[in-house]
Amino acid sequence: MNLYEQTKQFLISEDFRFQERTSDNNKFIVSKVEGENVTINCFIHFFENKNILICFSELPFRIQKEKRTEIISFLSSLNNELMITNFLISEMNGTIRLKSVLYQDSSISTETFRKFFFTNFSTLDLYVPKIMAKLFSCSKDLFLPEHNKLNLN
Repeated sequence: MNLYEQTKQFLISEDFRFQERTSDNNKFIVSKVEGENVTINCFIHFFENKNILICFSELPFRIQKEKRTEIISFLSSLNNELMITNFLISEMNGTIRLKSVLYQDSSISTETFRKFFFTNFSTLDLYVPKIMAKLFSCSKDLFLPEHNKLNLN
């Protein structure tokens, strides 16, 4: 079973709501995840010939042009804290994404899928208060949830 089919099978088994899309003959999956701090837009891309799965989780807001340089610098410093994911920001439209990459040579276990997706979603959700605090130059405590929990449905 190819990577795309394995991913679909996992998402279906976890009752994950998603849509399949195609652009320029490339398949990808789109979904939304309810975080504790924000609803995350999720894009899953496949590179079958290289056995690579890439997950981009995107914040539902854009950074204003005049704040982008400051936020780019801030996200770069956050990337130093991260080991398996990294923040990206579009200089053109101010979209913030968190990128995770999974390389797998064989069939992917359910546990590996869970860890891969949960790490991506929970990391982005966890950093939202810091990003908002930097964006609005205020205390991050204003945005901290009582506990960190994700609903993957």
